[in-house]
Amino acid sequence: MVLAQNPVPDSIMFANYDSAMFRKTYKLANEIQAEAAKYNDNRGAAVAFGQIGDYENCLKYWDKEEYGDYVFPKEDSLEFLRYVPEYATDYILERARTEQVIMINEATHNPMHRAYILSLLQGLYDRGFRYLASEGLSFYDENVYRRGYPLKQSISGRYTDEPLAGDIVRTALKLGFIIVPYDKVEAGCTQKYSRDECRQKREDNQANNIASLLKENPNAKILVHASYGHIDERANAKVPMMAARFKTFTGIDPFTIDQEFMTEHSENKYEYPIYTLAADLFQIKSPSYFASEDTMYNLNKDYCDLLVFHPRTKIENERPLWMKLGGQRTNFPMDLNGLKSGKEYLVQAFPVGEDTFFGVPIDQFEVTDPKRPHDLMLPYGDFVIRVLNRDAEVVKEFEITIARN
Repeated sequence: MVLAQNPVPDSIMFANYDSAMFRKTYKLANEIQAEAAKYNDNRGAAVAFGQIGDYENCLKYWDKEEYGDYVFPKEDSLEFLRYVPEYATDYILERARTEQVIMINEATHNPMHRAYILSLLQGLYDRGFRYLASEGLSFYDENVYRRGYPLKQSISGRYTDEPLAGDIVRTALKLGFIIVPYDKVEAGCTQKYSRDECRQKREDNQANNIASLLKENPNAKILVHASYGHIDERANAKVPMMAARFKTFTGIDPFTIDQEFMTEHSENKYEYPIYTLAADLFQIKSPSYFASEDTMYNLNKDYCDLLVFHPRTKIENERPLWMKLGGQRTNFPMDLNGLKSGKEYLVQAFPVGEDTFFGVPIDQFEVTDPKRPHDLMLPYGDFVIRVLNRDAEVVKEFEITIARN
């Protein structure tokens, strides 16, 4: 399961790729919108907007495919009022002291969910977690340990072109996690089996790959980063998912955390009404769960153990404040002097020493109006800042240091 110890040099691997692919890995807004219209691919557009830091359009394009207007009986809202918000991070890290396996999901288009996972890594490592098993990691980037950061064009993983997803890899390696890919879809499965049989094979394969870590180290503490319903613990589901199968295979009951349901959308009508009520009535300020004296609120306790309610996003200088990761990053005001109004630019930041052509930036955003203030959101350290034009040509490059006060 752990990646190869004698990797092929990057120089040989890169020879198989057209450099133009890397130069234009990230599309700008006009290009994303045009492709979404041409191919009727709103969800692909949502992912692409998330990659360039356009969170508003990320939500809007995803919700073009959603169904809204959920039914929510009045008695359910009255029942919910007996709960109060509590800090989710404190609860998760306290549970981490005694849990062996924690599974947390994300909606794959939503970088906010990755920001939250990233913010948990240090605390989980401090509590003994040493494995990060991720659905989005590639089995084929043999050099990631030596290099210490991901590469673009999905070389390092299915989702790691997005800066926060990439920084989960970078940060985990820096902390000392062993990172483990666990999702490999069987090629041509649907030609031999039914759709449900193929889904079950995938879930079983995921669960077995994670369980294999315990054969190597029975006391291992594992953080599993999954997407959507793979954390579903219901063994009686039509297709039991990865978490349920892992529990069956190992006898270990994972601590499962859902971020998908209780999170904001582009409009209230696309949200679960209980989320809208919680976010707006209680004005939650940080990732939370809701509890009363004797119980914790959960839509379906058989599905997962904890529902994380994310607060509504606040924007300053064109950037979501959750990008600060609860204080692990800070804002850096970008000097946009010399950039032309009406033109499109991509501002990128890379840790000093990383390859700025093949590597995944630690943060980036698009600029079309340089008169408006824009901030990078960066951890402490030294960074290379690059400004690219529409053709991905470097028009500005310099180094900065983010120092603790």
